[in-house]
Amino acid sequence: MKKKRKNKFSKIFNFLFYISLTIILLYSLLFFKITKIQVDPPEIEKLAEKYFLNKSPLIVILNLKKFLKENKEIISAELIPDFWNRKLIVKIKKSEIIAQIYDKRNNKIFYLDNYGRILDINFDDGKKLKIVSYKSIKNNSLLNPKLTKLFSLLFEFSNFYNFPIKEITIYSNFDLSFLDKNNRIYLLDPNKDIEEQIKKLYIFLQYEKKKSLGSIKRIDLRIPKKIYFK
Repeated sequence: MKKKRKNKFSKIFNFLFYISLTIILLYSLLFFKITKIQVDPPEIEKLAEKYFLNKSPLIVILNLKKFLKENKEIISAELIPDFWNRKLIVKIKKSEIIAQIYDKRNNKIFYLDNYGRILDINFDDGKKLKIVSYKSIKNNSLLNPKLTKLFSLLFEFSNFYNFPIKEITIYSNFDLSFLDKNNRIYLLDPNKDIEEQIKKLYIFLQYEKKKSLGSIKRIDLRIPKKIYFK
């Protein structure tokens, strides 16, 4: 008899406990307000406040999707709640526009960010590298992985050796060319060994410093183990 009473009491206690827990949880989600916000990087704090400050946890969760959708420059946002201090820590990964792409085939302009995303909006007003593409470009797509690798190595080379690039052209056969500050054309092939082609670019520039090559307008780096120029 005592055992039955204990079991009955235990069930009632558990039932009341879970009911109380549910009420507390619902109250927290609906009525608890975030009164402090800490954003990394801090320059996006004002933007993040519009979506998360003085909002209940439920609204914060719902606003996260909206925050990412309405701000294309935001790649991801990690939310870390500090309920004791009514505080929300927001860690944001933000992209930057690195180039403007002109789709010659469809007469459209797109923008390339540093994560390889192709977008139809520009959220950075600074001067951008111009890319002309004879291949069709799709909005909200990712740059071809081979082009991503080539651009990464080429931009790294450009920054490290102070070698400005004026314009890049992507041809319909997927070959690529770029202009230097003297309007010389360099030809590359993303389907071949990209590291070797960048290495040959370095070799050519070093060779040019030692030799008087005259007026050169075109340097072809596509052929394995060879450099053609005229």
